[in-house]
Amino acid sequence: MKHLLIYGPKQRSRQEILLKELSTYFDADGGRLNAMIFAPTRRKVAELKSQILSYFEGKCWIPEVMTFSHFMESHYGEVLGDRQLLSSYARLLVINHLLREGQFGYLEKAQLSYGLSQKISEVLGHLQGSLLVDEARNELIHQLTAESPEKARTVELLDQAYHRFLAEHRLADENVLNVELLLKWQKDRYLIKSPRPPLKGEQFAKVLVLDEFAFFTELEKSVFHALVPSFEKIILTLPAPLEDWRAFKTHKAYESIQSIVDWLRVYNWEERKTVSEPDNLPDMVAERLFHNQPFARIPAEVDETDFRLIAAPNRREEVRTIARLIRHSLPLPSNGKIVADLRKFVVVCPDLTIYKSLIEEIFGEYRLPVKISRGCLLQQIPFIALLKKILTCVLTERWTRADLFDIFSSAWIDFAPEISVDEIVDLTREELAADFSPEAFDIHHIDHLARAAGVPEDFSLNPWFGRIKSYLERNNIKSPAPFDKGEEDIEDERIARTKDLAQVAFDLLTIQHFIQQTKILTEAQSAFEFRDAFFQFMELMFFSKFDSCTNEETASRLTNLTSGRLEGWKDESTSARRKETYIGQSQIRIPKSEAYLQLIQIVNEMVKTFRALGSTGSHRAQDYIEYITMVISSTELSEEAEKQRMRQFAESENENAVQVISPLETGGLSFENLFIVGLVEGEYPSGPIANFLISPDESEPLPIATLDPLPQERFLFQQMIGNAQRVVLTYPKMAYGKELVPSPFVEDVRTLFEFPEIDRANEIAPLNDAERAILFSEQEVLKKMGELNNIAGSEHLKVPYPNLQTQLKMEQAREQLDDFSIYDGHLHDKHAADIRRGCESTAFFYSVSQLDDYAQCPMKFFFKYILALEDLEEAEAEIAPDAKGRLVHKILERFGEIQKKEKVEIEEAHALMPIIAQDETQRYEGQFDDLYWEEEKRMLISRLTKLDEPKGILKAFLETEFEPEKEFLNGNFRPTHFEYHFGRFQEGIPQSFALQIPREKGKPPIRIRGIIDRVDIDEENQRFAVYDYKTGGYANVKKIEKGISFQLPVYLQAVARQENPKRPAAGAYYVLKRVKEVGKKGYLGVWDALNDEYKYKKDGGIKKPPSGFYFEEDFQRLEEFVIENIKSIDEYIRSGKFNPSIWEEKDALCQWCRYKFICRYNASRQLNMKARDKHYHPKGFVI
Repeated sequence: MKHLLIYGPKQRSRQEILLKELSTYFDADGGRLNAMIFAPTRRKVAELKSQILSYFEGKCWIPEVMTFSHFMESHYGEVLGDRQLLSSYARLLVINHLLREGQFGYLEKAQLSYGLSQKISEVLGHLQGSLLVDEARNELIHQLTAESPEKARTVELLDQAYHRFLAEHRLADENVLNVELLLKWQKDRYLIKSPRPPLKGEQFAKVLVLDEFAFFTELEKSVFHALVPSFEKIILTLPAPLEDWRAFKTHKAYESIQSIVDWLRVYNWEERKTVSEPDNLPDMVAERLFHNQPFARIPAEVDETDFRLIAAPNRREEVRTIARLIRHSLPLPSNGKIVADLRKFVVVCPDLTIYKSLIEEIFGEYRLPVKISRGCLLQQIPFIALLKKILTCVLTERWTRADLFDIFSSAWIDFAPEISVDEIVDLTREELAADFSPEAFDIHHIDHLARAAGVPEDFSLNPWFGRIKSYLERNNIKSPAPFDKGEEDIEDERIARTKDLAQVAFDLLTIQHFIQQTKILTEAQSAFEFRDAFFQFMELMFFSKFDSCTNEETASRLTNLTSGRLEGWKDESTSARRKETYIGQSQIRIPKSEAYLQLIQIVNEMVKTFRALGSTGSHRAQDYIEYITMVISSTELSEEAEKQRMRQFAESENENAVQVISPLETGGLSFENLFIVGLVEGEYPSGPIANFLISPDESEPLPIATLDPLPQERFLFQQMIGNAQRVVLTYPKMAYGKELVPSPFVEDVRTLFEFPEIDRANEIAPLNDAERAILFSEQEVLKKMGELNNIAGSEHLKVPYPNLQTQLKMEQAREQLDDFSIYDGHLHDKHAADIRRGCESTAFFYSVSQLDDYAQCPMKFFFKYILALEDLEEAEAEIAPDAKGRLVHKILERFGEIQKKEKVEIEEAHALMPIIAQDETQRYEGQFDDLYWEEEKRMLISRLTKLDEPKGILKAFLETEFEPEKEFLNGNFRPTHFEYHFGRFQEGIPQSFALQIPREKGKPPIRIRGIIDRVDIDEENQRFAVYDYKTGGYANVKKIEKGISFQLPVYLQAVARQENPKRPAAGAYYVLKRVKEVGKKGYLGVWDALNDEYKYKKDGGIKKPPSGFYFEEDFQRLEEFVIENIKSIDEYIRSGKFNPSIWEEKDALCQWCRYKFICRYNASRQLNMKARDKHYHPKGFVI
């Protein structure tokens, strides 16, 4: 019998022929389709099942349709035997183990990472999947390694070690099992399984269908060869050129089907060609796209909108354009809901990681539900995300305030430990009142106290309690007490204070108990023990929040999930007891959640993997935790879990949403409305695959042709267009401030069209006036009204937003150039009066950083000090700058105290510094990622003890201190004060402030306090110099003259008033950021204090002072200028003026501002507002 080949460019036509042919294999009596059908993707499998059921009018059992990978997995049991199957993540664990234990030539000095293991896994899988042996395999290795013998040897060693390890430990991965199954079927004919339910007689599957396979891997080609003899007939549908399937070489779009064409030539085929002429513009484009023959160009100004190419300014506007086009093609909403089939709109994203959050945000703005295929990770399930956070804290042994707040504010946590009175008394060291009964633990209350008290970021019971206790006591002392209090009142206050402290102790002990409870995870001595401890922890922390299940339900769910866990309980007594806990009780709580069942699978697989690795070396509980966190961070939800998640949303119950998929999922599909986004060079088509064996200084890509993604991506692109009724292609012009280059596919499309000479954009059917006119979202309404810049008559707009008038007023106020308004941070009188009262209280003071912040940006001051907005938690890719600064300050403070007590010679200094540095860095061990911390520490202490090391920051500091090449200042200045305070409190009672600036009559003075890192004094000349250590940036003297920076001039005036009659010589920043920059920078001082070489010329004339130094008269004028600016800032703060900065972004430090995402800085508007009154804008200091 001849096999059947159905080919042609149109997928719908191929599908119609296939369904008609399958009807001959339909058993109407049994309702069974006697066919085994393969499809390229899961999405195509689902679609084809639906089409078959619809074609046979529901009279057919669900047909046997599957992907190739699913088919192979279903047969693994035939060859697995007593071996354990490794998942992709377990395979990475094995590869990491081999890299740590073995010697692999080129990779001996490689930095181990998840990415490296992933790349090695892909290369080894490619070798195995190639099915090559002996010389052919060696030839492939040489191609993979760019003909480098050293690299080829590395791959050979890795390949041999990996498979030897699998054999020794009775393990197998999918690549090994795939090859073994192939060999089995090549030796013994593939036995077709009896269908379920069984049919009468021997009516097994008679036909093998390969639907929409456009390219074969070597493994697929060989497996299908092995399957063919078991079937009566093969039906294959093939996307092929209109001319003939053998003519693929004349059409670049079909270059990738060569492997399947080679496979076809082995068999005898009856050919069925789908004859169809192009009937719309996408068909015409697809037919000509990538064709080697010339065609007449299509006019680009055609009125049809079936095919469009649109360039957007950026990615956000690109997504917004697509959302607008979808909304424009839908009927008007009914009762606020969109009544239309949204599934006919498909958005193809080459890179979902870039577009996923943008699509969710902007489509939500346009009220368009979306279903993002294969985009939801397991860690996006709330309780899994919470569990990951807890495991991360356990792994790093760091419990930050932010982490604790996230954990305890979650509705999933149900933790209420029994805390004894003795524990509270031991912590408070005070006797409790007899009637004390703690209130329920409230994380919001304790978090507020912790922030106000300035506790250390990492939780520690006694330091946190001590700080909060001191904070509460200070507040009590600051509160003025009436003079008529009796002894009873005083006693009542004491009891109330004791209860408050006891409640604080109770809350902190609750946190402490929780952290101690997590230690059951770290105390596990084996993977089995860890698994039991893990589920015990889950039961204690989470299960009371889940729905109840009966014991039969639980046993059934767990048994069906995996037999490994229940079998594991048979081995150990502790496991047996845990089994009783889970199954033996009549009523326990187990989550009815597919995501939780998926989590159990991950834990069970972890046990199997480490059990196999156990004989090769000891593993710690931290290894198990790291494995689980890594897997749940990158594992996608199973299909069942994803369905369950989608059912939680009423809008998506019937999955009526815009479909968002990747290009690989488009194989064999047809579309009504297709949008392809992100057509940018390097993203689609993707760039060359990186070779892990190519070092950074080698730029050549992998030379092997089979790994080049371009042919497949070109084919999919052409097929998407040719099988869509309407197509919209989009690309962004800019991203992250850089110009993007359009995809080569965009240029290929443009060559098919003829553009008018005046058309510079070369867009095809861009948005027209009608499409731009209708406003679909609140943001669009506001933007349009902002453009009109006139609110008159807006009350007549028919838009369903009750707060529109207020928002329009806000937008208009933020655009006008007359004055800043309340919407720009200029507060109403009532709110300003509250701020004024606070600033004029006797307990209020400014810090220098507050003055600097207001001068740079009043709105930043408002966010930071008035609203007290907190930073968003961000993962640091390196040591946090403030942590590095604290460490350096502490080292130099301790070193300075020794300098102050006795004269330290250079040799002694070089001996002392490494001891101090080692002692202080020990405190930070374990708090930061090893790689970054070790690098920061090396940059800091290098060459202190080993002379052959590169110079570190502290070594450069010592050289600057004891071997100065040139010193600006004249005199014998010695370090005298470190951490020099001015205007500090002592025991809650304020002393007189060192720096006070008078306000208007009847008002208390402005008080400024601060801490100066170091003060050097020249006793002979009665002068002093101040220094501020800087591990980051610093302000130059130009900013002082602009009125933006106050640190050095305030420090100089403060010390001058406290150290009278000593006079200021200079202030400077002691820069300690990089080795080459170490030294005193940014001087501010008086001309008289300079060394003579900087003051006088050789002929005795006076030199122009260096930058930052002033003659005495000018220096005094600068001091007065600073005082007046501080008065001005104080007045504006007390008046409630907190507008955005009027400076340029570089002076306002917008780039590093933590509030830049919520600030409405408008550079052009701010420039126009400079000349206006009612906000801080000093004229600048001029000599």
